[in-house]
Amino acid sequence: MKKLLSILLCLGLWGISCKKEDNPGNTLTPAQTYANRLAGIWDVDSLTYAATVSVLGQQIPVNGGTSQAGYIEFINTPSKVVNYDIKFRPSLPPTIPFPLDTVRLSGQGTWTNTVDTITLVDTSNQVYKFKVLFNGMSTQQLRTVVTYDGGTLGQVPVSLEMTLGRR
Repeated sequence: MKKLLSILLCLGLWGISCKKEDNPGNTLTPAQTYANRLAGIWDVDSLTYAATVSVLGQQIPVNGGTSQAGYIEFINTPSKVVNYDIKFRPSLPPTIPFPLDTVRLSGQGTWTNTVDTITLVDTSNQVYKFKVLFNGMSTQQLRTVVTYDGGTLGQVPVSLEMTLGRR
């Protein structure tokens, strides 16, 4: 009887320790699996930004954040359509004597992805490439750099980090 219990215990432990495939017929690549996960509407729950502007030869950092900054909709059809509207108004230090307009990324187009990047190409051929920092079922964290036309400040590279929540 002890021998039978030992054998059953060993078989049970072996069965638990063996890796079982979640979907034995799954032929999707990791990038395709991620694309399926991205499909849907994602709210930009939080957004942080960082840039440096030059005012009268002085380099001034501009940093901040906002919540509820827009959305991104990934439609996972064969053409992979994207709609997006992300916006925020930078909070400037008192050393900058003039306001900046709202920074806005808005449009529609197509998207591609790997397991750790997402690339949006809108209808005006503007390209945004995002580094995936976190890839969850209901949360995504992305980082990118966009160029903002700061008028008299010139073209300003702005680092963005966003946390997306599934709508």
